[in-house]
Amino acid sequence: MLLTQARLRDADLTGADLTGAQLQEVDLTRVELSYANLQGADLTGATLTGVMLDEADLRAAKVTEEQLQTILSKRNVKQEP
Repeated sequence: MLLTQARLRDADLTGADLTGAQLQEVDLTRVELSYANLQGADLTGATLTGVMLDEADLRAAKVTEEQLQTILSKRNVKQEP
């Protein structure tokens, strides 16, 4: 899935399968991504302010610690160590 530079503000993507999605520079402000599968997704430059990622799978996803600090909730997120 290629969504480069898309605006998805306030969308409800609970449980979405975004495995390997290309989400570079996507505006995900306040998006609900709890229980979403983002394995291998490329979130380079994506805006994650206020995102809900509870129980989401971020294994092998390209995302920075700086981006993760802007997330509203990330309880029990699966990530590489």
